Amino acid sequence: ARALRLNEDLTEAIALGHDLGHTPFGHAGEKSLHAILPGGFSHVDQSVRVVERLELDGRGLNLTLEVIDGIRTHSKGLGPIVAPAATLEAQVVRLADLVAYINHDIDDAVRAGVITAADIPSGPIDRVGRTHGARIGTMVGDIIEETVREGYTHVAMSPGLERDCGVLREFLYARVY
Repeated sequence: ARALRLNEDLTEAIALGHDLGHTPFGHAGEKSLHAILPGGFSHVDQSVRVVERLELDGRGLNLTLEVIDGIRTHSKGLGPIVAPAATLEAQVVRLADLVAYINHDIDDAVRAGVITAADIPSGPIDRVGRTHGARIGTMVGDIIEETVREGYTHVAMSPGLERDCGVLREFLYARVY
């Protein structure tokens, strides 16, 4: 947000609230609750519920519509990586979430022995980076450059990076999650 000269306070508020509704055991916990609760369960809906109705003894927080939209639109699942949200700040959080979970989940899965470095699709990981720092540098740099190149119409990734991230995300869903 700072590198793009966006509203850092709005970005931070969205980032702080975006995963409040996650269950224990992450998406596996969400899937289990979804199966047993009438009407299902969504961590996105729960995150919004937490800030609008549960906080402050049921009074909710006095958040702007932009913050609520950012919380509501951060989640990707296996949907499009770049998707509309009301503000560029919400789009930053959506992509920052992707940067964080791809990087941390690869490192955590290798460290836990769930996968080995050799299991990771070689083309995408070679282009994005084999180390945590290299991946973050590649991804953040690309997002900044592409957003500026696109004239700040939306927060964007280059098509090549978006493809590589999509492959890595699908790999994580298949092999780790």
